[in-house]
Amino acid sequence: MAILLIVVNHEVARAEAQDILDGLIEQSIQTYPAIKSKEMTRESAKQDVVTASLSFLPNATVNFQSRRRVYDDSSSKSTIGDPYTVITISQPLLGGGLVAGYRQSQANLSASDWALREEAENIAVRVINAYGAWLSAYKKLSASEDSVKEYERLVGLITHRVEAGVSPLTDQNLGVSRLLQAQSELSSYRAKESSALTTLNQLVGQRLTREQLLSQQPEDNFAMPEDVVMKTLEVSPALKRLQFEAESANQASKKVRSQAFPQLALQARRTIGDPDYQNIHPKNTIGLVLSYSTGAGFSSFSKTLSADKAYYATVLNIDSAKRDVVVRVNQEVSDYQFAKSREKPLQKYADLTKAISESYSRLFLVGKKSWLDLMNSVRERKEAQVELIDVQVLLLTTSRRLSIYTQNLNFDAVKQ
Repeated sequence: MAILLIVVNHEVARAEAQDILDGLIEQSIQTYPAIKSKEMTRESAKQDVVTASLSFLPNATVNFQSRRRVYDDSSSKSTIGDPYTVITISQPLLGGGLVAGYRQSQANLSASDWALREEAENIAVRVINAYGAWLSAYKKLSASEDSVKEYERLVGLITHRVEAGVSPLTDQNLGVSRLLQAQSELSSYRAKESSALTTLNQLVGQRLTREQLLSQQPEDNFAMPEDVVMKTLEVSPALKRLQFEAESANQASKKVRSQAFPQLALQARRTIGDPDYQNIHPKNTIGLVLSYSTGAGFSSFSKTLSADKAYYATVLNIDSAKRDVVVRVNQEVSDYQFAKSREKPLQKYADLTKAISESYSRLFLVGKKSWLDLMNSVRERKEAQVELIDVQVLLLTTSRRLSIYTQNLNFDAVKQ
């Protein structure tokens, strides 16, 4: 069985220095059943090309039969004639749509090849999205764990102060409510991490652990092409597939149109035996045969119109797909540029909120900050971390998807 090998074209994507995301993409493409299905479809298309090429060769038929001879109007006065055999060899010369049929099979083969590449691209994008979902959930889970620990420490502190009569009970209630909220968020992120990890397991075809995913960090070495939309349109496997499907529909239309007209063939025939006479030597004939079939109710012309409309439909599909690609890539570029511009300011904002929270914790003990100020600083610190994580993951996933769309995903030769 053919195995599709795909190498992600990054500088670090070598066996000794491959990042975790590249490895997940490569493994999922090698093992995912949809890829195997597309490979089988391509093998079938290859066989169709062989079949179409064989249709140019002579066609041999053997007909063995006998006829009843009737000597009178009464069916009782009849007898079975001697059996006879007719061997016919026909070589198509003109018409019949053989050339169009062969070109159609070649277009179908090319379309199936690009469909395989398209499926690989789709799986790669799904892996990127699943990894991004897992990474986001894991980082937010870590931030929530730190937040819960901080709230637990502060609740313990305020509880002692309430027992000592230094702080009111409302401060303790506020701290407990914030702790419960943080614990709820922690459970939510834990469930999201588990769900994303399950998705990755199914895509890759093996059970992954958090430790495996954390063993290597994905590289961020994406360079935005000058005209990313045009680059994507040039190399999009979906557009290539649709173009060859349109070519296949065009050849199918030509094939149907050719079959609606007379067909010319060179035919050789040998008749052994005779239904009317006995002891007749074999008879050989050779000549040109012109045949024509209108189909039931001249349906051959109706089939031509149907095939033409099917071709026009595939052409419109190409235009529709181009618009979808432009919209999708522009959205990816917009998200990437947004994340790129927000990463550094959010990193600074997260560092500042952390410093402020730690400072408020000290100032509360000396009475210079209220308990509400301290609670709000802890929550703001957590929100800043979550916002930073969202931007970092968005930057990673959009850059990787754009890398895939601009054909940084290259295919090795298919190896047996």
